[in-house]
Amino acid sequence: MPVIIPLFRLCRSVLALSFYTVALTCLWLTFIPSPAWSAPPQAAGEPHTAAAPATIGSITFMTEDYPPYNYYENGNLKGISVDILHSVLTRLRVPEDDKRIRILPWARGYKTVLETPNTCLFSMNRSPEREQLFQWVGPIAPNTIVVLARKDRHITVSNGDDLNNYTIATIQDDIAHNMLLKHGYLDNKIVKNPYATSIIEMLNRKRVDAWAYDETVARYFIRQAGYNPNDYERVFLLDSFDTYFAFNWDTDPQLVQKFREAFNALKEEGKVEEIIHNYTK
Repeated sequence: MPVIIPLFRLCRSVLALSFYTVALTCLWLTFIPSPAWSAPPQAAGEPHTAAAPATIGSITFMTEDYPPYNYYENGNLKGISVDILHSVLTRLRVPEDDKRIRILPWARGYKTVLETPNTCLFSMNRSPEREQLFQWVGPIAPNTIVVLARKDRHITVSNGDDLNNYTIATIQDDIAHNMLLKHGYLDNKIVKNPYATSIIEMLNRKRVDAWAYDETVARYFIRQAGYNPNDYERVFLLDSFDTYFAFNWDTDPQLVQKFREAFNALKEEGKVEEIIHNYTK
């Protein structure tokens, strides 16, 4: 008996110690935070790919005051290109709240669409110089870029060299700007202004001799400014282009393709020509 009792006490002490050890260990583990999971580090030089927008409604569309293609009238944005855009978005079932159209000065819109993914600028003339800068959908309609002057100025231009005899105004970053340079007009002679109405006033006050712009749009602005378009004449043809919807180069190509398919379907159905006729009849 004397030997058994100490052994019993020893076993009881060991069991008690083991129990307390396990209990303390469990308590300690509950207060240790689990290591946070993290994604594997990106390899050096590996490109970062931004998530693509889910719908066409994620794209911001931008335009300028460029009648009859896009312009404000009685507080409403309308025009050939605007109506075509709305028809395309409706066909793609884009909610009304996502049909975002911003009207901006051309230079600002052009800079934005060059630099910002998921943006589109319209109507843009598609030229060789711009070909690789954007994803294009169209054509919407033809454009004739001319040099326009008041008839009473009796300006004569036989070739591109003759242009340098006159002071010519353009809209900042408009296609006519590049066309003047292409025909040999000196860049430092170009009078740049973001607003057509301001250029018309400069023409009538003889602050400039002529205006390089789309002929149809220029005559519309002249009429809106309260002047007679018949008092102005084309003195030189710079070039002719088709207008398009121009999407930022990094915009998801699948979204642009969906837009293109909807546009082409409207064109095949005659809807695009019908819209153009409504503004030019």
